Amino acid sequence: MRNVYVRPKNGFCNCAPGDIDDEELDRVGDKELMAPEAVASGRSRSVEIASMKGRSRVFEKADTTRARFLSIAFHDRCDLIVAVATFAPGNQDAVEPAVVAFLNSDRMVRWLKWLTL
Repeated sequence: MRNVYVRPKNGFCNCAPGDIDDEELDRVGDKELMAPEAVASGRSRSVEIASMKGRSRVFEKADTTRARFLSIAFHDRCDLIVAVATFAPGNQDAVEPAVVAFLNSDRMVRWLKWLTL
């Protein structure tokens, strides 16, 4: 993993209970900040961050670099948190568990809970 970017989108999520689906993750997951023409590398997976439910999905830039990044979106009521991690080719299987562990670390959980008060 090279970098992880995390940002809140307070009041951005639909307030209905339930999980984020692939379509919503594509819409809110900040992929356009990394690469406007990014293409999903497969279906999303369910994640849990500090008791908040969400989805993660790997995207590939549609340019000659074919660089990849992981997008994770999770929510608490109407507040959405998005994390995007860039990573080098070849270590895709290790990226999601490492990013989820980082987001579930004590320091990040305290920050995330403060954001969603």
